[in-house]
Amino acid sequence: MLRRLVSAFMEEDARVDFLDEVFSLKTYDEGQSITINDVRLRFVKGVHFVDAYAIRAEVNHTSMTYSADTAPCRQVVELARDTNLFLCEATLGAYESETMPRGHSSAREAAQMAQSSGAGSLMLTHYGSDVSPETLAEEARRHFRGDCGVADDFLQVIVG
Repeated sequence: MLRRLVSAFMEEDARVDFLDEVFSLKTYDEGQSITINDVRLRFVKGVHFVDAYAIRAEVNHTSMTYSADTAPCRQVVELARDTNLFLCEATLGAYESETMPRGHSSAREAAQMAQSSGAGSLMLTHYGSDVSPETLAEEARRHFRGDCGVADDFLQVIVG
């Protein structure tokens, strides 16, 4: 599908495949870690309507874990075990719930996953514009004892 999309912008007689020239596309085994330069990456499938994978990146003894879209689940908690920074989606806002099938978390649920994982800090991501970041952080702090923040455009965080 990506090749068809890119082909719409290429000349018909192009001798170079743009994707092959720019990207090195590979399929990974979610059960195995991969290393790119000095970054070790691990993945687990979350609970979502379509396949969505949480990812943990580690360099030396520093790690960060991103939940991707997921309802609360043990697999993501285990991937985030003792991570320095847990980036977790809070699509459902501070207090909302979701009917089955689940696929997202609230700020409370994100904080509970962070607390269960032993994460050093929590950063809430993937939230709607109809909820204030302060409300999200306030709810998360009720359930997570570490540092807690809310991601925003251009925010930079030092992990370690």
